[in-house]
Amino acid sequence: MIKKEQLKGISVDKVSNKEIALIETKEKGGFTKNVQVSVETYNLLENYYLANNIKIFKVKYQAYVNDIKNSCDDLNLEYHSSHGYRWSFAQNRIREYQMYDFSYEQALQGVSSEMKHHRSDITEYYLGG
Repeated sequence: MIKKEQLKGISVDKVSNKEIALIETKEKGGFTKNVQVSVETYNLLENYYLANNIKIFKVKYQAYVNDIKNSCDDLNLEYHSSHGYRWSFAQNRIREYQMYDFSYEQALQGVSSEMKHHRSDITEYYLGG
């Protein structure tokens, strides 16, 4: 569920200097953190709120899971649940940090923070380390 007030606008990615959009999320312990999404996704969500005059966007979890499974089947890929997106994100984002000349340690800490972890060794788990 995403509430309209969680949309935090367009910004610049600190790693790539590319335009990104931010959505605020609330985590365990009440901590808030902004997550990055594409500007295209952000605009679709924002337009959905405006077009439908609503304040909350809800996703039916089972429909979401079924869509992922069906897409994997269509693409002949192994299904790894939606948690697989975190694996892909961590691996791709580490590469992106390093492509922009961040050290491995800086990349690990940055990705850890972006994934809402407080320790970089947790991110290494997603890298197969």
